[in-house]
Amino acid sequence: MDDQAETVLMRIIRGSGLDGLKAMDYKNGPIIRPIMDFKKSQILKFLDYNKIDYHIDYTNLQRDYTRNKIRLDIIPQIEKINPNFKKSLVNLSEVSKNDYEILKDIEDEIFEKILVKKVKTN
Repeated sequence: MDDQAETVLMRIIRGSGLDGLKAMDYKNGPIIRPIMDFKKSQILKFLDYNKIDYHIDYTNLQRDYTRNKIRLDIIPQIEKINPNFKKSLVNLSEVSKNDYEILKDIEDEIFEKILVKKVKTN
C-alpha cells in the first residue's frame, strides 16, 4: 500500500493524467503483487512475529531519489494533516482505474462506430 501511495503522489507531482493515476496493478504481465493492500508496517510486523528474516535496502533511507524524498519527507508531513493520506491516495488510484476503464470502453465503442461509418462510405 505504501508503494502504491508513493507512486500515485509521484505521478500527481509529475502532472500525470488519469492513466498514470491508476498506478500499479495487482497483476502486470508476469509481475503479481498479492500483498499490495497491506501497509509496510503490517508486513514487517508479520515477518517479525513469525521470525522470518528480511532485508531492508539501505538506499531507501537516502534522499537522493524522488521516491525516497516523497516517502521520508513529504508523506509524513501530509499525514500530520490527514493520517489516512496513504489510503486516500490508494483510493484515488482505484477510482482512477475504474474511471479509465469506463472511458476506454466508451472510446472503443465510439471508435468502432466511426470505423464502420468510414468503411461504409468508401
